[in-house]
Amino acid sequence: MITDDWPRSNPRGFASWFKSRQIEQLNERRRAFLDAQGKVTASVEDVPVFRVRTPLQSAIMILKRHRDEWFAEQDPDLKVISIILTTLSTHAYAGENRVSDTIAKILRDMHLAIKEQNGVSWIANPTDPSENFADRWETYPKRREAFFNWLEAARQQFAAVQGFSDANIVLNELTRGLGNPLIEAARSKMPTNAGSRAASVAPVAAAGASAPGLVFGEEERRPTEPKGFG
Repeated sequence: MITDDWPRSNPRGFASWFKSRQIEQLNERRRAFLDAQGKVTASVEDVPVFRVRTPLQSAIMILKRHRDEWFAEQDPDLKVISIILTTLSTHAYAGENRVSDTIAKILRDMHLAIKEQNGVSWIANPTDPSENFADRWETYPKRREAFFNWLEAARQQFAAVQGFSDANIVLNELTRGLGNPLIEAARSKMPTNAGSRAASVAPVAAAGASAPGLVFGEEERRPTEPKGFG
């Protein structure tokens, strides 16, 4: 189903852009996957993208869960749409290899990709600069205000996780401030021991999840959405 929460043009291009922004960490985890399988001479290109989990994917998943919980207690109608959260997070990512560092970098810098064009907030589709993912903000300015309110709340609540490399430790720390229901919901979507090197490359296909679904959410999927990242 086509929804307003998915790029109107070139969804495959968006997936390719997302892949390119984390290619170093992606290939590192693909290599670890091959090592774990004993396929030391195989190419990383032989490993489907959906077989591994990158710090960026894990960070976005956790931030989406935080967003859902935060807006449930505020105004659900103003919830930041996932394509905005994903796009801004991906712009902010700079190759960090720990989930906590990735979250910290995203929360610090994600606002930098929001531009102003003739007084209009603009979050460009990276594959089609004429498409503005924040086009609703002009008609509903409270959406823009809600984004920055959520961002400030997230910065404060996630400050506790800085310095941890294991995704499960990150979730344990967040439990103190965000509550068990939110954290367990996030944990349930992560592979066992997700923070370890072996688990960071654990297959996720058994859980029925493709890579885009881990990032974009069901509300943005449509029949033409690419499987994996390309």
